[in-house]
Amino acid sequence: MPIYSKGRVDFRAQRSGISATLKKWANSEMIENMFLWTWDARPYPYWPSLSSVWADGLLWLRGYWVNGKLGVCHLGDIITDLCLRSGLTPEQFDVSKLDGIIEGYIISDLQPVQEVIEVLSSIYFFDIVESEAILKFNMRHGKHTQKIKNDDLIAFSGGGTISTIH
Repeated sequence: MPIYSKGRVDFRAQRSGISATLKKWANSEMIENMFLWTWDARPYPYWPSLSSVWADGLLWLRGYWVNGKLGVCHLGDIITDLCLRSGLTPEQFDVSKLDGIIEGYIISDLQPVQEVIEVLSSIYFFDIVESEAILKFNMRHGKHTQKIKNDDLIAFSGGGTISTIH
């Protein structure tokens, strides 16, 4: 890892850096061609997943390869798009506290924006609160846990348990 690195992986930062570079040098008289280091010729997602074929697959996550890293979306960007599509202005919502990467999400039929956001909220664990006429999206971060006693569990024929809420 680079000096002073905390070892965190941030695909959004990598994509932002590439986008900023393209924007800065677009239509420049000094730059004729630009190249991106490195797009691996091996087929993603088989590489890096097939570690029995390619020994360096485990290095992909922290490596410089861009295969499979540019198509992901930041959770805040998805919620921003949904809010704008619903008619809200950027001043009416705040997604700055959302973190997380979405690799894929399919909306197969017409649905109200509220339903889509509720599904994403249940998957990515964030809450929506209204404060000072602004919708604020906040990550839960698991600060509140609930202990379940063995007496509150019910056995069922599938061999596992189902918890009950009292």
